[in-house]
Amino acid sequence: MIFGIVGLGLIGGSLARSIKFHSKHTVYGCDLKETAMLQAKMVGAIDGELTDEKRVRRASLRVQVT
Repeated sequence: MIFGIVGLGLIGGSLARSIKFHSKHTVYGCDLKETAMLQAKMVGAIDGELTDEKRVRRASLRVQVT
């Protein structure tokens, strides 16, 4: 399953990290703040950025966290 998470702050980042560490699913994410994106990549919470339209369409579940 492929997850797409928009908003990688406290809640979105925690959700991405939990999915990533408790399953074998693929997680893509994006955030307006570059620091949030960098932190999510550094801790392994996401597999890549959700900037490509193809990745957005391929995601089985898309979550917007604000």
